Amino acid sequence: RLRGHQISFKPYIMPDDKPELLIIAYTDARSDPRVYRQAAHLSKYFKVTLLARQAPDLEEITCYQVEPGLNSLPGKLFLAFNLLLGNSGPYLNKWRVERVDQLTAQKFDLVLVNDASPLPLGFKLAKGVPVVFDAHEYYPAEFSGSLFWRLLFQRHYARLCRKFIPRCAALLTVSPGL
Repeated sequence: RLRGHQISFKPYIMPDDKPELLIIAYTDARSDPRVYRQAAHLSKYFKVTLLARQAPDLEEITCYQVEPGLNSLPGKLFLAFNLLLGNSGPYLNKWRVERVDQLTAQKFDLVLVNDASPLPLGFKLAKGVPVVFDAHEYYPAEFSGSLFWRLLFQRHYARLCRKFIPRCAALLTVSPGL
């Protein structure tokens, strides 16, 4: 009821051939509540393919696993050295995607990217379809109280945001102030 008026809605019935949605999150989708809720809710309206570190226990989605590479101490030092010099390439390419050939062969109708790091991969896999960026926080200042973070990551995330946010079809954050 709205101020004494009766409003009725006709249920919208989804066609059997739902549009294809790719959700990318470099997190464990079992323990990341935001990504888990996105996958669970959006699977009602889309055929969801999820790219994450661990698959949630949702039967109606297809999940591909992504793992961080270069996790050894020398690998981390290599990444840190490159970030310190302003070279983000190795950091962006450190993620290993399970069955990437199958994933790149798929056609999606929409791509939802969680966090800034997967934005380049999201646009690569989108192949021209709209990309929605769920930024959660404001990355260039996320951990600005940490000198380590400012030295290694702040320029990297600022560059990603400058390059990819203008290309996104939509942007989501945790609050209107961001």
